[in-house]
Amino acid sequence: MHTLRIGHDPLGQIISRVANLSGEYLAPYRTEHIREAIERRLQALNLPSFEAYLAYLDVEPLEACATLNEAFVGVTRFFRDAEAFEALAHQLARRFRQRSDPLRVYVAACSTGQEALSIFILLERLCQALALPRPEPLLATDINPHAINAAREGVYTTEQLRDLSASIRRQFFGPSPHGFYLLDHYQQRIHYQVSDVLQGLPPRRFDLICCRNLLIYLKPPAQLHLLQSLHDALHPEGLLFLGAYESAASLPALFALVDAKHSIYSRRH
Repeated sequence: MHTLRIGHDPLGQIISRVANLSGEYLAPYRTEHIREAIERRLQALNLPSFEAYLAYLDVEPLEACATLNEAFVGVTRFFRDAEAFEALAHQLARRFRQRSDPLRVYVAACSTGQEALSIFILLERLCQALALPRPEPLLATDINPHAINAAREGVYTTEQLRDLSASIRRQFFGPSPHGFYLLDHYQQRIHYQVSDVLQGLPPRRFDLICCRNLLIYLKPPAQLHLLQSLHDALHPEGLLFLGAYESAASLPALFALVDAKHSIYSRRH
């Protein structure tokens, strides 16, 4: 377990207490992000102040997990920023059109699975269209076990699937009492794991890493550390797909810009 001491003010004490109770390492994350999650918990619990929340943690230590859940369940949906996914498909087709062995792909900070499944669907359809070998099972990780459990269930509401085309819904999903479920033979080819990407990446090399909307929540030193780790986990000339407001421009020796508008980079040798 990591022991974290951020400050003596009430907010710093809360962050330290949550980190110590949960065993999660929160120092890399922007204080504003954790603060917003705590404020949402204050509202949900109808507590008037940070001091009152500190007292509540004393009697309800499991509340630390609720705070983490609030902080690390990301806003996500299928093919979020569809134009960026189209740009990624274009770059993958250009780069791997003549590929003879299966692509290896990793999705970090996958939340409840929509991002990982969007990448999976894109790859399945791209490989079919280009007559490429079927990709290796996709690896997706998130720090939040509740999010990973939801992703493993693979069940989504009609509202969550509203942006998917009818052909995608027919190919990849079947009806369930709660909406739609990812068909088993596809679900078996996505491996979800609880893991903190800041504590280390899988010991493999990937052709594509998707890590969207995590860097924006990190302090600058943690951003650099994560980008270095992502570089090391990519094959030479492998692609890195970041969020709309994220960049790897701070490390030009490690990454070459491929598509500035859609935050796509490639690993330099």
